[in-house]
Amino acid sequence: MKGVFKAFSSKNINNQQNTTAERVSTQKVSLLGKVSGKIARHLLHSASKHGSIEPSEVTYTCPDGNFVEGRRAHIPELGSVPLVEGKTTLPSGEVREGKYAHIPELGSIHLVEGKTTWPSGAVKEGRYAYIPELQGVHFVEGKATWPNGQVQEGKCAYIPELRGVHFVEGKATWPSGQVQEGKFAYIPELDGGVLVEGKATSPSGEAQEGRYAYIPELQDVYFVEGKATWASGQVQEGRYAYIPELQDVHFVEGKATWACGAVKEGRYAYIPEWGSVPLVEGKTTLPSGEVQEGRYAYIPELDDVVLVEGKATWASGEVREGVFVYESASNSMRLASGSITHPDGKKETGTFSYVPQLEKNELINGRIEKGNNWQEGTRSYIPELGRMHLTEGTIHKNGVSKTGTWVYNQNMANGAGGMLFVPPRAAQVEIPAAQQQTHSDLISTITNMTNTFGDSRAASNLNNLLSTWESLNQTTTPQAYAEKVDQLSEAYHQCKRTLLICAHPDRGGATETAQQYLEPLQKLGRSVNNAINTLRNSEPNFV
Repeated sequence: MKGVFKAFSSKNINNQQNTTAERVSTQKVSLLGKVSGKIARHLLHSASKHGSIEPSEVTYTCPDGNFVEGRRAHIPELGSVPLVEGKTTLPSGEVREGKYAHIPELGSIHLVEGKTTWPSGAVKEGRYAYIPELQGVHFVEGKATWPNGQVQEGKCAYIPELRGVHFVEGKATWPSGQVQEGKFAYIPELDGGVLVEGKATSPSGEAQEGRYAYIPELQDVYFVEGKATWASGQVQEGRYAYIPELQDVHFVEGKATWACGAVKEGRYAYIPEWGSVPLVEGKTTLPSGEVQEGRYAYIPELDDVVLVEGKATWASGEVREGVFVYESASNSMRLASGSITHPDGKKETGTFSYVPQLEKNELINGRIEKGNNWQEGTRSYIPELGRMHLTEGTIHKNGVSKTGTWVYNQNMANGAGGMLFVPPRAAQVEIPAAQQQTHSDLISTITNMTNTFGDSRAASNLNNLLSTWESLNQTTTPQAYAEKVDQLSEAYHQCKRTLLICAHPDRGGATETAQQYLEPLQKLGRSVNNAINTLRNSEPNFV
């Protein structure tokens, strides 16, 4: 939709006021003008002679040709008995009918309320008042009908810039059928008065109701804010602005309703690639019941402006919310990330991708939930099954959770192929090979010593050392690792103390065999301390 019809031309709304008929209307409507000579003095003298100056009905023709009929009354300020209510017909054919009153500023009687008809066919019916700036009586309120069919009904006021009385508020009807109703104001750039606030209706049925403003680039007045109704049934309500690229005024913010029932509400902007002013942010409701709300952008491949981020609700009840991208394989928009809520209550949240084998958009990484059951992780297409399945993550069903991986197995228990659950391998600490070798050497030395002495207590401590070392290799968390290092240190020193006792002379260790282990046992203590400190100070790596 391009452009809006502008406010009707400013040039012809008031020019009728400056016609000869108007200038004639500024003449004094008075019986004290050319009529105030002998006849007026005679009337006054006659009334005084009979002792009364009460109002009386008169019908006569003045020497200048004016025909007067109506009620006269004494005007003290004038010292005469002029017409105060009735009809005056001028030789030119101009007719003035209504109430007359004394205008102090002019010192004469003028029509102040009633009807003036010109030979041209122009008619003004309403109220007249003295205008100081023009030093004359002018039409200020009522109905004015011009020979060309133009009708103005409302108020008129003095416009300094135009140095005249012009229509400023009310209803203007043009011969073409155009109607303007509201407030009119002088526009310097147009050197005339135009509708600035109100309603304009064209013969086709189009109507604009609101505010109008002068657009410098177009050198005329256009509708800029309010409600526009088109002959097609389309309605726009909001704000309009000049679009330089289109050199026209367009709808830029608000609500647009089409005859088919479609509704768009929000912000509109010029799209160079599209050459128009579509909705770029807001809400679209289609006759089918589909609703889209969010941000829109031009997609070259589709040559259209579509939703790229936000929420889309289908008539079926399905809701898609997130970021939408163009998919060349399907030549359409698809959800790339976000969520899909299905009518049955199932919800998918995460990252989506087009799956060529299925020719549709599928969740590939994220969460699927329905009721109390859910699954979360990575999903892949399984050719043997012809569908998507979770291949890594967690499945929670009927209160039971399984975390791991799933692989296709053609020999399932039911004799058919299916997805086989593979439990995860627990993460274990990775101890560098050099440290592994150091501790193996230490344990080997202690084992040899224990076997030499054949002491049951030493053997028990050795078994504790071996199990502690094994459990250290199987730790899965930094906290468990630190605790096992402390336990390993204690197990080493337990073995060393037991062997020292076995080799002590007081325990029958004064043999040549026992003596030869005393020095190695001293060195063993230093080696154990170094080995333990290395383990404790190193940053464990869990795999």
